[in-house]
Amino acid sequence: MINTLKKILDSLDLTDKESAILLTLFQSGPLYAATIAKRTRLNRTTAYGLLKSLAGKGLVASTKKEGVMQYTAIAPKMLPGYIARKQHTLHESEELARKVIPQLELLNKQVVALPQIQFFEGIEG
Repeated sequence: MINTLKKILDSLDLTDKESAILLTLFQSGPLYAATIAKRTRLNRTTAYGLLKSLAGKGLVASTKKEGVMQYTAIAPKMLPGYIARKQHTLHESEELARKVIPQLELLNKQVVALPQIQFFEGIEG
């Protein structure tokens, strides 16, 4: 079951380390960064960076408890919403790419330079 969950999290474009942290939070509930680092066998500094990344993606929330930050995963039922936001962003990126194709093709035509080749024959060539 854990391997299946890990594969699903990996399919969300999360790194292995981000998946490990998120899975740990799903299993354990709210945890301090030091505890997360210990359970995932990550450097604490690395764990803080990954937690910040996951928070930026909207997958982890943080609260201050007794002056120390505590992290918790979003509710599992919110994962489809996260996927929908990613799909929307990807769709917008696709539309932008389609709009700039003509401009990129013009740039490509301007930059292309034909190589000049010279052939030399003989001993000194």
